[in-house]
Amino acid sequence: MNRLEIIGFLGQDAEIKDLGTNQVINFSVAVSESYTNKQNEKVTSTMWFECAKWGNSTAIAQYLKKGTQVYVSGKPNNRGWVNEQGEAKIVNGITVFDIQLLGSKTESAQSNAPAPANTTQTQTNP
Repeated sequence: MNRLEIIGFLGQDAEIKDLGTNQVINFSVAVSESYTNKQNEKVTSTMWFECAKWGNSTAIAQYLKKGTQVYVSGKPNNRGWVNEQGEAKIVNGITVFDIQLLGSKTESAQSNAPAPANTTQTQTNP
């Protein structure tokens, strides 16, 4: 099985969708890396991941707010398509098995020490 682990910041508040016998929590996570190029300029590259956590335990969703830092692990499920303008589009997706809250941008900026994990929820495959 392929497994993907990321640490990043939520780009929006999580949304819960009730599908009758099952529920899904949808959220997006931005993962950024910075480096200095040959011209001594700082360059930041950001990759977005669309995350889906399946199951009937949606209690963690109330803590998944825009700007919160999270650790996410799960199965990659990237998808691609061609839009109406003929442009190829790709979405980096993760079917989430485990998520841990690490803190928020404001908490990280106020403290040099990493915030402790608040909540962990683990689930097997959907």
